[in-house]
Amino acid sequence: MTIKIFRFKSNRSVWLSAFAAIALLSACQPAPKPQLPAVQPPAQKHIHAKRYAIDTAGSTIVLRVYRDGPLARFGHNHVIAVTQLQGTVFREPDILQSEVELSFPAAGLSVDVPADRAAAGADFPGALPPEAIAGTRQHMLGPQLLAAEQYPQIALRSVAVSGQWPELQLLVEIQLRKFVSQIVLPVHMTEAENTLIADGVTKLSQVQLGLTPYSVLGGGLRVSDTIDVQFHIVAVLAAQKQ
Repeated sequence: MTIKIFRFKSNRSVWLSAFAAIALLSACQPAPKPQLPAVQPPAQKHIHAKRYAIDTAGSTIVLRVYRDGPLARFGHNHVIAVTQLQGTVFREPDILQSEVELSFPAAGLSVDVPADRAAAGADFPGALPPEAIAGTRQHMLGPQLLAAEQYPQIALRSVAVSGQWPELQLLVEIQLRKFVSQIVLPVHMTEAENTLIADGVTKLSQVQLGLTPYSVLGGGLRVSDTIDVQFHIVAVLAAQKQ
């Protein structure tokens, strides 16, 4: 870059020209790189915890979904079961410092399996036609509800534990599509030598989970916002690293 400094009789003009030249030269230099603080590695979590792996085959989460609206008699109640549940329990010596991480594929949700309906009680009489089950499942996984193709995994993570053993309350964060919500989950715990078992029942709101309950005929026939949930989750002590 060539810079010409013109001389003027006025000393004031000379100084102004000199300052302008310095400014131009500064603009031609590469900007100094900011000095970033050294990145500190995150503190290791759960270094004293026992690690338990979810027993997929032995764990169940069942959701009971109810028809609603003035035309409810023309609809069906549904039983949805979580399959392929995976995750980890970090069991700290202080149970209130423990943490749970769970996930399952949305496409792994089963709908109205006859055995599940039979076990769900009188509100779920008989087996439903295969075409009705297929339609319900297609809508559930479709873009208006779970959008399973775009968001294939549903994840849960405890962010706080309170209560007194064996009756605990877990503040649980649920990642469903892009929406993150929190619920308080009451849990009854059982602990054997190498096994943890969590049992409980609760109610969920579809709206609080970021979902819009299915509705047709101007709301005359719809799905209730409230879902009944029952769970039995088994976790087995994992091999400890030496």
